[in-house]
Amino acid sequence: FLMIRRPPRSTHCISSAASDVYKRQPLPLLKESSQVLLQRHAMSIANESYAQIKDHGNFEELSKWICDPSLRDPRLSETGHHQCREARQLVNNIKIHTVFVSPLRRTLETAYLVYSTHPDFDKIRFVVMPIIRESLNTSSDIPSDIHQILEEFRELIPNLDDSMLEEYKDKKHYFIEDMQCDVKDVIKSELGEEDEDPLGSNAYD
Repeated sequence: FLMIRRPPRSTHCISSAASDVYKRQPLPLLKESSQVLLQRHAMSIANESYAQIKDHGNFEELSKWICDPSLRDPRLSETGHHQCREARQLVNNIKIHTVFVSPLRRTLETAYLVYSTHPDFDKIRFVVMPIIRESLNTSSDIPSDIHQILEEFRELIPNLDDSMLEEYKDKKHYFIEDMQCDVKDVIKSELGEEDEDPLGSNAYD
């Protein structure tokens, strides 16, 4: 769940449970120099449903899960909320000034729930960075309307910086712009309207 990388040539991997963090690396060691903390999003509803079928599900069941529109850009599960509360025990004791986060709902929700009790929460800059989101492998990786997502989380996160999205000509379909050229060109050439889709297009299809 968490990894601390400390310069110049020392890397420390830390387990997901906050209690293990304290056992394996004392906080003074974590705080003595500049660090990059890599943090995976907490368990989403899609992650949880996959965990229920991955060991016993058949191919047909897995195929339905991969393409399930109800799992598109999902929120965190109850387990994910618990993971965020655990993670607070670590980050609340570390000086944080910038958080880079993908535009997907589960990552923004993780960022908010983990850092909302940080003593410097109102000063931390949260930078929405499209390029660090997950690859498009399942329906859960298809974004929602970025305008609605940003509106939702601006109310929760004081310093939400979405300036990196400005470089995309079509902000709603930013995820298409980052694909390899051959795939991107095919999708863009076939892009059409779809009234019932959150993006107003057939991009999901």
